[in-house]
Amino acid sequence: MNIHVPREPRRWRFGQYDRITYKNTHYRYLGRENRKHLFQRLVGDLVDTHIVTLDDRQITEAWKLSTFSSSRAYFTQHEVRLRARFDTSVIDDLSDHQRMELYWRYHWVCAFLKLEGENGHYRRPKTGRSLTAIGRAIDCLREEVVGQVRSDLADILSGKNALQLPSEPSASTLYRWLRTFEDGGFMIGALRSRRENSGNRNQLRPEVRAMLLRQRDVYLDMRGPSKATIVRNVEDAIHLFNLANPENSLPTISERTVRQFLDSISPFEETAAREGPDKALRKFAIVGEGARVARLLERVEVDDWEFDLFALVCTPEERDQMSAEERKAAPKVRCTLTCAIDCLSRAIVGFNLSPHAPSVAGSIGAIRSIVSDKDFLRREAGCGRDWPMIGRPFEIVTDGGPAFGGDFVDITRRAQIQRCVPEKDPRKRPHIEAFFGTLGGEFVTNFSGRTGRNVLERGDYLSEENASLTFDELRFALIRWIVDFYHNQPHAGLGGRTPYGRWMQGLNGAHAPEIPDNPEEHRFTFSFGHTATIRSDGIQFDHLHYVSDDVAYLFRNSRSRTVQLRIDPEDLRTAFMIVPKEVRGHERFQGVEYVKVDCVGLKERGTQFTLAEWSTLRAGIREIADAEEKEGRPFRIAARADLYAGGLDAMVRANIPTHGFTQKDFDRLLKNLGQLERAALNNPADRKPDRAADEPFGTLVGRASATPLEGDAPARRRTAPTKPRTGKARPLQPRIDNDESEIGGE
Repeated sequence: MNIHVPREPRRWRFGQYDRITYKNTHYRYLGRENRKHLFQRLVGDLVDTHIVTLDDRQITEAWKLSTFSSSRAYFTQHEVRLRARFDTSVIDDLSDHQRMELYWRYHWVCAFLKLEGENGHYRRPKTGRSLTAIGRAIDCLREEVVGQVRSDLADILSGKNALQLPSEPSASTLYRWLRTFEDGGFMIGALRSRRENSGNRNQLRPEVRAMLLRQRDVYLDMRGPSKATIVRNVEDAIHLFNLANPENSLPTISERTVRQFLDSISPFEETAAREGPDKALRKFAIVGEGARVARLLERVEVDDWEFDLFALVCTPEERDQMSAEERKAAPKVRCTLTCAIDCLSRAIVGFNLSPHAPSVAGSIGAIRSIVSDKDFLRREAGCGRDWPMIGRPFEIVTDGGPAFGGDFVDITRRAQIQRCVPEKDPRKRPHIEAFFGTLGGEFVTNFSGRTGRNVLERGDYLSEENASLTFDELRFALIRWIVDFYHNQPHAGLGGRTPYGRWMQGLNGAHAPEIPDNPEEHRFTFSFGHTATIRSDGIQFDHLHYVSDDVAYLFRNSRSRTVQLRIDPEDLRTAFMIVPKEVRGHERFQGVEYVKVDCVGLKERGTQFTLAEWSTLRAGIREIADAEEKEGRPFRIAARADLYAGGLDAMVRANIPTHGFTQKDFDRLLKNLGQLERAALNNPADRKPDRAADEPFGTLVGRASATPLEGDAPARRRTAPTKPRTGKARPLQPRIDNDESEIGGE
């Protein structure tokens, strides 16, 4: 059962004018120190000396319990004044530009109402509601209003992205603002702009709208017609309509109108109709926090990825000796990377690079690297830091592709690793997909021969002709990038920590991953099966012979000589023979499941000999054998022809027929075969009396009785008559009457 812990706490942000409410007490935000927020307590409208410090986790827990809340911009001047006037207008949803326009109108209206209320006192001019009086008031209030607005909105009217104040209102505009403000109950919200509600929404003729709706269905099609095509379709439809109805012709509409109509379609609907429902779900599904894990290797995501890069299929030495033309003509491949990532630390724990398409062998290699020491890989690649990621994963998450079936399922079962195949949901395997995105954006761009994600991205770049890396160089460069760069790069999903540091923290914790300590069991787990027959030279696999005392014992004492051999592709020096169940209980085997057998010619090697090395060697041997066979073919053909001619010449000199089986002999044989077939298929009881020598099937010696036989007793042939015995016994009556006159003789 998985153990879940909360995800990384939410990062909280507060402004200096925000009011914080924590456990029914109000606070003012002071700032942040040592990853903790500082809040100063308020007593009424007075500021207290008491300071409360809370980190993001404590704030999140309090917010979940509804004991923490914040009021944005509560202490700004305009918000304080609105509360003093009991103005309940909601203006938090406005942009900076909309807020500036609103307060510009508000200050003009308030200044005019104040001037109007003074009624000529305080050495101020008297005003009225006529346009002339309002115009004189605008001249009087100009400097006062501009200064007040600049003071209240200093945060958005200064700095790099400062906004410009609107132009001063005309007399009629200010009069309209006054009426609107008074009709709205003297609330600032009444002065909000209503531009979004302006304009005629139904200016199109019904016939044109019907055409647009029909073309909307054409646009929402998997064939993907462009917007320019829809524009031309609408123009053609209007033209045809006007030809058919000259007295009721339709006006033309602009291209912008058609494009705006198509833009009104929701992105989700457009993607689902034009690219498919699966693409829409993957693109617009909200990605949450994903599965929660508490320990290293509790959940490992595994997937394969085709490199956006061409690699040369040759050694670096062969590449260096090639000319430019030879390098362009050399074979090139897009390698397949099978990777495994730990969901807790985001560290790469499994790795396999293959020049072939995704396969079960590549997936097994990646799983094997998780439980294997990878120090020799980082030494070969020249990495500066270690690669300590090793252990038995509790659960691996893969897709349902063919590369994760067959032997892959058996090996994960033998390795005691749970496997999960989630549905097509981006939240189920987000970490490995994000890693491949980082890999394609930061690693591949360092080398020539990049293919790009599609043809449009590649453009006119000749990817294959510009390939420069060999397969081995790509492999070492990738290992170096993973170990020295990716593992030491701050990760946003880890709160700025590095995958290496997070792994080392979990490694020193209470739930360190389990490391396999039995090398022989480890090799047997990741071996593959091969069924073979025990012969006098042992068990054969790909021209390799495996022999041991146990093999010799089974060859002498077991009736079934078919056994299963388990081959470790990383070391062919020894293999594992599954002991047959009928002899497993013998004292020689003592109930063991398998025994080790050595390979003749390889057991003396001091280093491992992999299946890939043997396949390469065999390919070289086959090339030499093919060349030798081709070279010796003319001599073999001439020798066989001369030997055959010499044999015929010797038969002629010895008067031995050389014709063999002639056509006449074959015809005679067919005639005899037909006679035998007719004799076998005909019933002798149905034949008529023979005509002595004219009967083709011989002489008739008896005929069946006229009455049917009783029961199912078969008819017996009549033997020669015998003399009656003396006594009471009488001779047996024949069941088939013989007619001596019909029995021919010589």
